[in-house]
Parts: sequence; structure tokens; C-alpha cells
Amino acid sequence: MSVLDFVDEILVWDTGSADKTSEIIKSIKSSKIKFREVGIVDAQTFTQMRNQMLSEVKTDWILILDGDEIWTDEATHESKLLMNSNANYLINTYFNLLGDVYHFQNENAGRYKIKSWSGHISIRLVNKESIFGLHFANPYGSEGLVNGQGVLLQNDEELKTVLVKEKYLHATHLKRSTNNQAMMRKQKYKYELGNNFPKDFNYPKVFYIPGPQNPWKPRNLSFVFHSCWQTPLRYLKRLFV
Repeated sequence: MSVLDFVDEILVWDTGSADKTSEIIKSIKSSKIKFREVGIVDAQTFTQMRNQMLSEVKTDWILILDGDEIWTDEATHESKLLMNSNANYLINTYFNLLGDVYHFQNENAGRYKIKSWSGHISIRLVNKESIFGLHFANPYGSEGLVNGQGVLLQNDEELKTVLVKEKYLHATHLKRSTNNQAMMRKQKYKYELGNNFPKDFNYPKVFYIPGPQNPWKPRNLSFVFHSCWQTPLRYLKRLFV
């Protein structure tokens, strides 16, 4: 819902969720959402599904959006402006949430590197029509967008890109579902203290809309306890790895 006003349509394909995902998606009253229940898939079939979705997109620009991302108005607004540049794709920045929506991970924990930028960054907006043979390659967990020659977009020196400085929120390290069958779900939850958002931080407006869960619930004492001894270890690991 955080990008609903930003896009022309949203393709949502459910790959065998065992929680209330389907129910929640169907409750959103918008003709933009094209929902399909695909069924349980493995890592390789997941990538095949993404390519099938890509083939059904009719717009020139595409947004690859994960269910654990919440976009701010600032991030969508700046992205929209930069889509009018001559870039083949945009690099988006994000806050990696820890424990709750009030804390985020240090920027030096971000390991992604694209061109001259590094940190908590990702390729989310791509001009599909400007890249010949655009498709997803490799199984889920290591999949990426490649050109017709199989070269990852970030490794194609001919392609032009721009950095979007306004950040969206990434909730990959928060608990979001009781579905333990989801691929790579257990290993993503993380105990780490993180930094406090400033008190005047402009949270995404969707947080203020009544929904199935309360996004404002703070982390509990158990989380803080585990994070107190795990955080120093994580910092040391980042110094040497």
C-alpha cells in the first residue's frame, strides 16, 4: 500500500503462504492489484515465476518490490523525478529495521556494492524497455536481474544509473509471519540494538492506516537482552570480515 499511488498496477503472486497473506491482499480494495495464487515453489521455480511476471508487465519502468519493504513518500517522489533522467535503472537506499520501526542498522553493516556506491542499497526501479533481454537469473537467494548476455545489471558498464538518496524502510530482520516454511525466513531475523530514528522522522503514511497488525509495537525486553550481547559480536565480525 505504500507504493499504491506511485504505480500503474501491482502484480502479487502468492507462492504458497501459510498465514493470512492472501486474505490481507484480497482485503485491499484497488483495481491496480492483480492477485494470483501460484502455489508452493522451490528456489528455482521462484525465479521462473519472476520472469513470467516480468513478461506480463506492459509499462516501460518496473518496480521490484518485496513484501518486507515500506516506502516513504519522499522515496517515491525522488524516484519518480529520477525516472525522467536517461538512467537505465535506479539504485535505491533503505533503512534496515531492527527489533521495531524505531531502530535501524548502521550503514556500515550494508554489504551491497553497485558501481561506486555501497551500503544498504538495492536495484528496485529498472527501465525495462531500455535493456535488451532483461530477465532474472539464478535461484532465489542469489537471483538477480541480467541483460540478454546474462550480465548482472550492476556489472554492465554500458548501463547508466542514478542513486536515490531518500530511503525506504526494509523490515527483512523483523518477525513478520508465523509461516516457518517460507524460504530463508529463519536466518533473516536478527538481534541487534541499532540506531534510533530521530523523533521528527517522517514515517510512511501507511503506518497510520488501521491494519491487521500494529506497526508501532516496540521491541520487548527479551529482544534487548539478546541484542546487548550479540551486537558487540556483530560489530567485531564486520571489522574483520
